[in-house]
Amino acid sequence: MQKILLPVDIEKLSDKTFKITCDLVQKLDASLVILSVVPFSDKHSHPQLSNLLDMKDEHFVEYSEKIVKDIAERFKLKDIEAQTVLLKGNPADEIIRYSEEEQFDLVIMNTQNINSTKRFFVGSVTNKVVHNSNVPVLIIS
Repeated sequence: MQKILLPVDIEKLSDKTFKITCDLVQKLDASLVILSVVPFSDKHSHPQLSNLLDMKDEHFVEYSEKIVKDIAERFKLKDIEAQTVLLKGNPADEIIRYSEEEQFDLVIMNTQNINSTKRFFVGSVTNKVVHNSNVPVLIIS
């Protein structure tokens, strides 16, 4: 069985990414894991992002948990059971580490609906994952 990893952030999952992910999971008879990485370290790794969103660490975790659960429910409506995982750390590093350690066959990353301020954070994560992952990455924009 194929394993697909879908990292998500604070942005909505685009309809296009949702549809392509559904198609791939169903055609490949793959398992799906929805991953959210809360940007934490000893000090908050993205204090600017936290300030932009006016969120404290614990709120960021709660919000991230809600996002992955909501996305999993969306897949469930299409008869796709998705596992949800929440990690803390540098988003790009954790996506790479988790995808390789858990031996995923594909990482799907959503880059649609990003404004210029958030593009700095999200774009840099996608860029780092694409250039440093040993797992193939499908970018959907």
